[in-house]
Amino acid sequence: INPDSAKKDAAWEFLAFFGSADLGNRYAEEVGHVPARASAVDSEYVQSNPAIAEAVENSENFRSNPNVPGWTRIRDTLGSYLEQALNGQGTAQEALDGAAEEIEQILAENG
Repeated sequence: INPDSAKKDAAWEFLAFFGSADLGNRYAEEVGHVPARASAVDSEYVQSNPAIAEAVENSENFRSNPNVPGWTRIRDTLGSYLEQALNGQGTAQEALDGAAEEIEQILAENG
């Protein structure tokens, strides 16, 4: 919230509403996502979807994307090379070597 805002109270009220467990669970159910809150594990939506229940139960092990320049390109590059290896379009070592070469370039571009 901007410190100069004339509507700080309204902004906090919105953030409290938007960040509520109920709204978060409803949103996840509507779009078919894993709820962001571990407390959703007891909801009907989560309990009726074994894969989602497993994801929620293991959410304490999740790690967000780091705030590192070039990270999403690095992640996508590595994923692409690993997918190639999994589909038999080269060996695991070839995939890792190819990914490393591209990732080094991404890192160099992003300081």
